[in-house]
Order: sequence, then structure tokens, then C-alpha cells
Amino acid sequence: PIFDQSFNDLFVVRIAGNVLGTECLGSVDYAVRHFSESLKLVVVLGHSGCGAVSAAVETYLSPKDYADIAFTHALRSLVDRIMIAVRGASNALQQVCGHSVQHHPKYKDALKEVAVYLNAAITAFDLRREVTAFGSASVRVVYSVYDLATLFVTAVPTANPTEPNFAPAPLQEDLTELGKKLATAVVKKGVLGNRIDLWNKLE
Repeated sequence: PIFDQSFNDLFVVRIAGNVLGTECLGSVDYAVRHFSESLKLVVVLGHSGCGAVSAAVETYLSPKDYADIAFTHALRSLVDRIMIAVRGASNALQQVCGHSVQHHPKYKDALKEVAVYLNAAITAFDLRREVTAFGSASVRVVYSVYDLATLFVTAVPTANPTEPNFAPAPLQEDLTELGKKLATAVVKKGVLGNRIDLWNKLE
């Protein structure tokens, strides 16, 4: 069981990287239409250390290795869909820490963590529009990330979470600020160590 729910209490759609492909949307559409009386909440749940997000980050940082990382059409589609979150995470980290952060030895780790959270948020943003299009504006869409290290579900990365939390699907105009909020949280968590002030001074 998960979230204190038993078998058949949840309608679960699992897909690498939380991407909204046709089959995923079809499954959500089915759930919304056939369980309208009981379905009140849709949760986009990412997880730390996501392999699909890591593949997208590796592609972003080493585009020449794209063919080796995304060597099939299906995998390329997955990586490409996540890339918008990776680019957003990179921009957010540079806004918070300065452009020199790209040279920090822990930059890749920070980029992956911000991207995991931002990817879940972007998917929730897209999914809310789709759920509304299905004619179910009353269904709430939220997102969060399961941290494998702390075993907590949180919408913002933190080293010492005290309780699980979820965030509503963001509006389009909120995505940039959300990226900066997530990047700031990753820095405060200590992913870049305790010398981020040094990297700021290099700008």
C-alpha cells in the first residue's frame, strides 16, 4: 500500500520520466471518465535518482553522446520530452548561482535534482489542461517527488523533511519562478556543498 491506501483504491499509471505520451493520456482519460464519482485528485509523482531524467541531463551536458544515450526512437522520444525541464533547471541554477555554477564539480547532481522536481511540475501543468479538456475541471492535479534518501514525498527538495507535501499544478507564468525556487532549495540542501558563495563571486 502507498499513501495509506489499499489495493484497488488508487488508479496507477507508471511511465518512465513522467512523460505524457498517448498511452499515458489515454489511461488518465479512462480513469477520469469511468471513475468520475470517486476520482477527485491526480498526483504526478516523480522520484529522486530518476534514470530517464538522468539520461536527459547527460544528453544536455554532452549532446555529442546523444546517439549513445538515446539510441532508439522510443528512448529519444522520452529524453526529448524531459529536455524542457532540464533546460529550465539549468536556467534556474544559473539565475540563482551565476553562470559559473556550470563548472562546479557537483553541478550535474544539482541539475538532476532540480530537473526531477521541475519535470514533475511541468507534467502536472500539462496534465491539468488535459484533465480539463476531458470535461473534469473539478479534479485537482498536484505533483510531488518521492525522495529515496529520506523516504519522504515533498514538492520542494529539502535535507530534513518533516512531513509529506504536494503542490498544485503550476500556471504557465509561475514556471520560471518555480524553477528558481527549486534551484534555491537544492542549493540550501547542500547539493553544491557549502562554498556556493565562492561560485557567486566568480561571476
